[in-house]
Amino acid sequence: MRQCLIYDTPEADAKLIGLEYIISENLFLTLPDEEKPLWHSHLYEVKSGVLFMPRVPGPIERQDLEKVCKTYGKTIHFWQIDKGDNLPLGLPQLMMTLTRDGQLDDELARGKYTEPISLAPDLRLNTNN
Repeated sequence: MRQCLIYDTPEADAKLIGLEYIISENLFLTLPDEEKPLWHSHLYEVKSGVLFMPRVPGPIERQDLEKVCKTYGKTIHFWQIDKGDNLPLGLPQLMMTLTRDGQLDDELARGKYTEPISLAPDLRLNTNN
């Protein structure tokens, strides 16, 4: 299992906004049926380019992302930075990700919105395998 800390930017002063647990497909298949909907596949995230590793050399990134394609994640966000709060307010939220074409607003995908979003946060991997 990997445990990934999710930040709002790759900068040194970034806000820690969430946590994702990542498990293998084999482990996912052993989960109880009522638990499985709380997890998401990483296949589309990786293949579409939404998930990436800033500042990681290309060959290393590709090798690691190829492994990530075959995993599932459960993501909890405790700071919805798009609301503009200076602190992580409210209840933590289970977050899902893009899993197929057509789920992302076209204007958002083209970067026409000016408000901060956290679609592809920096994943600073803390690998506890």
